[in-house]
Amino acid sequence: MKSIANSNDNKINLDLTPHFNSLDEQFILNTNKKIKKVIRASELVKIEADGSYSKFYLADRSVIMNSYNIAQHEKKITNPLLARIHKSYIINLCYVTGVTTNSPLVITLRNTEIVTASRRKEKLIRFHITKLKGINF
Repeated sequence: MKSIANSNDNKINLDLTPHFNSLDEQFILNTNKKIKKVIRASELVKIEADGSYSKFYLADRSVIMNSYNIAQHEKKITNPLLARIHKSYIINLCYVTGVTTNSPLVITLRNTEIVTASRRKEKLIRFHITKLKGINF
């Protein structure tokens, strides 16, 4: 098994930004007891689980903490461009710049962050990328 550091030699570069137009979902988050924040899916880079909380990472590099767990957010998602790739992550595929061809799938996001997909989700991620880009890997 290759380490994550050596996995770049089998990497596919992606540009899924043309698919931003199909991201019309919105998330309404309670940031505190009186303020609600509306986040468009096109602004969302990833959602990360943090125990029974969730962290929303946005394109402007801001982070919003929410008191609902990641599974509750996943139930509301209808767009396949927002994919659960791991028990701790939901990512916006439009922000993916590269993915390795070997297992485990190592995904590079536009902000140069690297996340690893779980083995159970690899087939789903490969399907979505193949469908969106026509790249079979």
